[in-house]
Amino acid sequence: MSVDADTVRHIARLARIAVADDEVVVHLLGEVRTYHGLDPATTYDLDGVEATTLARPGGGLLAVFATVNDAHFGETECGLVDGTDIGPVLRAEPDEPPYPETMNTAAAAEIGALRDGAGPDVVIAKGDHKLFRARFAGLERDQAEAVCRALKHSDISCMTVHN
Repeated sequence: MSVDADTVRHIARLARIAVADDEVVVHLLGEVRTYHGLDPATTYDLDGVEATTLARPGGGLLAVFATVNDAHFGETECGLVDGTDIGPVLRAEPDEPPYPETMNTAAAAEIGALRDGAGPDVVIAKGDHKLFRARFAGLERDQAEAVCRALKHSDISCMTVHN
């Protein structure tokens, strides 16, 4: 079966993408495709989905952090929006682990894979629950202040404390 170019472009508009300076993840029609080893600040056509990688920031790496949002603690289903039927609603089958366990196991696996398995310096959990305190350690003052500025730029509260 052949698909015309207009159909491909229409389907590609349904894609959700996440970009880094060297990687793009495309979520399209229930499939997840990850493209590694890309050049920074470059536009790619990835199987019909256009994506531009981020520019690589100047300077050395100060820290790696991960965020996890809406961890679904206590929920038994996902995608349910009161008063609508927009779906899809996902539920764990009776023989499967509870939904929050499935979601958080997947999140922990992705977070643990950062930096070739070394993981991040800190994880920030946010969403429908109270924010927990996280700590970066071993940074010089200017490095700590730079991390705080970056977090504040993303509307994440931060303060530096000297030990």
